[in-house]
Amino acid sequence: MALSFENVNYTYYSNTLGRAEVPDEATFNNYAFATKAFIQSLYDDGLILERAANGYDNAACMLIEEAYKADQAEAGSGNIDTSESIGSYSHSMSAKAAEIAVEINAKSADQKRYNWLKIYCHILGGVK
Repeated sequence: MALSFENVNYTYYSNTLGRAEVPDEATFNNYAFATKAFIQSLYDDGLILERAANGYDNAACMLIEEAYKADQAEAGSGNIDTSESIGSYSHSMSAKAAEIAVEINAKSADQKRYNWLKIYCHILGGVK
């Protein structure tokens, strides 16, 4: 059975859920297809069940937000200082610092997505 995701749209996200992290409808829609496909696959595999009405839609909207925020953090990762100079003093860090920050952000973003999914859906163990 295909889930309808009738409320996975920017109006529902911003008005009903009262969220504003994703700045506009076009940006929201950029993440919608992959997010809906992800939730549909979890449902098809018997790994999630909706906790309440609109649970799949709410989860999808919040996963879209987390994906957007993770991408923003990753795009800003180039701003991590890998060297500094104060007067005649200069210090350089490994260029790996930016990569480590991106990796930490990815793990944190995955945990946040899981937490939102857990709020709106029962997460079941194993493929059914």
